[in-house]
Amino acid sequence: MSPPPDMSEVRVVLLGNNQSERNRVGNLLLGQSLFSGALRDCLRVGGVGENSQMVVINTPDLLDPNISHEELTEKIQSCVSCSDPGPHVFLLVLQPEDFTEEQRIRLQSILETLSLRSFDHSLVLVSTPRQQSAGLLLNYVEYPSLQDMIRKCRFRHVEQRNLDHQELLTRLGQVVKENHEQHVHCGLSSRPTDDHNRPTDAVSSGPERAAGGLQGKRLKRIGSYELIPPDMSEVRVVLLGNNQSERNRVGNFLLGQSVFSGPLRDCLRVGGVGENSQMVVINTPDLLDPKILLPELTEKIQSCIIADCGGRLHSMTEDNIPSLMEKMKNIVRSKSNPPLNLVLCGTRGSGKTSAANTILGQTQYSSGSISPTECVKRQAEVCGRSVTLVELPSLDETSEAMIHNAWRCVSLCDPEGVHAFLLAVPLRPLTDEDKAELQSIQHVFTSEIRDFTRVLLTVESDPNAPAFANFVDQDKGIKELCKSYADRCTVFNIKNNKQVPELLDAVEKMSPLEGKPLGFTREMFIKAQMEKIIQQDIRFKTQNDTIIQQDRLIAKLQAEGKELKRPNTRKYITCCL
Repeated sequence: MSPPPDMSEVRVVLLGNNQSERNRVGNLLLGQSLFSGALRDCLRVGGVGENSQMVVINTPDLLDPNISHEELTEKIQSCVSCSDPGPHVFLLVLQPEDFTEEQRIRLQSILETLSLRSFDHSLVLVSTPRQQSAGLLLNYVEYPSLQDMIRKCRFRHVEQRNLDHQELLTRLGQVVKENHEQHVHCGLSSRPTDDHNRPTDAVSSGPERAAGGLQGKRLKRIGSYELIPPDMSEVRVVLLGNNQSERNRVGNFLLGQSVFSGPLRDCLRVGGVGENSQMVVINTPDLLDPKILLPELTEKIQSCIIADCGGRLHSMTEDNIPSLMEKMKNIVRSKSNPPLNLVLCGTRGSGKTSAANTILGQTQYSSGSISPTECVKRQAEVCGRSVTLVELPSLDETSEAMIHNAWRCVSLCDPEGVHAFLLAVPLRPLTDEDKAELQSIQHVFTSEIRDFTRVLLTVESDPNAPAFANFVDQDKGIKELCKSYADRCTVFNIKNNKQVPELLDAVEKMSPLEGKPLGFTREMFIKAQMEKIIQQDIRFKTQNDTIIQQDRLIAKLQAEGKELKRPNTRKYITCCL
């Protein structure tokens, strides 16, 4: 998961009822085996990857019923300090068969203590039950406490079974985007502000000189090493040198824990928390190795230094000044242009994921890595503006699941709404599956979606080929489809991004009629569902009136002594909302 350009890091706090499961999930997120065994205190570890940074705060067993109130308060305070200035996601790693009602109550209490908005930032990761047979779906009815916690977290949950690294990062990214990239502001203060709680033990001028820019500030002594002034959130120390084991030893000394061991392939950021203060250590791989090639050295330096710049880097040479100017213009455009929210919909195999990769200029996703039943939100800077793209799963599900996914895809584009629905349809005769999907989309979103929809006829070669144009003109099904959306149609090559600027321009020109909103919003979705209910009520009332009239006629005829059998016209009408 790459944070947006204006985010330096994404902070994830691991909570739950099984330490080994939390360690395993933390290691999965970081891509390294860093957590093992029981923790006595919170441990913050940051793994820096390609232009992005993931910080994982692992916690000790806060749900232990034998822990005293004072000790629990101290550990929660440590969690607040570790996640300073605030976590973006609480990842609740829960083992279903061991998750008791008492643990649920305590976990809910901890989250409410941290912030009243904690549940808006929470995602439940359900560990695979130890006795569950392979291939069987988890029966949540058997775990009412787990059900209640998932409900409290706005039904955000993911199962561990078959969960890979990329899918977990995608789900965490969705939670971050849903909260507009804002972190939780924990109600507990992570550091005292009154003078009575300020440290009084000044240290000698030697450590002050070693702190460089901290001259004149009073340092607080904790254990055998100095940390930072209480009015600073953290001090970041980068370890460089010609001996990995020595760098590891110094890093562990600074943090007071044995975290670093063995050679590093990439930079590793670890935060160790003391009393209301924080030290962050960035340990580096061997940058002085004479065998390392310049491109690899540059890449490792980038991972250490430029993450806070959102990965924006330019290698300056005499002949690429125009490229530098274009990058600078794009930064300005991305800040001045409002974000564009798109939803890609269509059947499985329609080329949705490939189209999304092409539009966003990303290649790390494949159809196999995208959940077939969950909305997936991705974001990138495209043609100088921020583009948010939500991939809607195929609506070949139950009515409840269809409504849920439709509502979620619109919510992920809140508050501006969906500026355009891109309906991906392979350029071939429409199949029964295509027709069913088109009907489901129309039924769920109602006719209100027409003004915001553009059809993408997906191909994998030159979209200007005469054969494609002839097919669009001659195939009745495709022709009627395009006509139903006011001929807003693009033959789109999902293997080449040359059409992307043209496509975005076409989307921007899809201006709604005067007085209409610029995007399809949650309010419009709710209104559409309410209108469906009203129409169903009207049809139900009309049918009831017809039945009443038939009853009266039959009663009248029977009274005249004629035996008539009333036709079976009673039907049941269901509401899918």
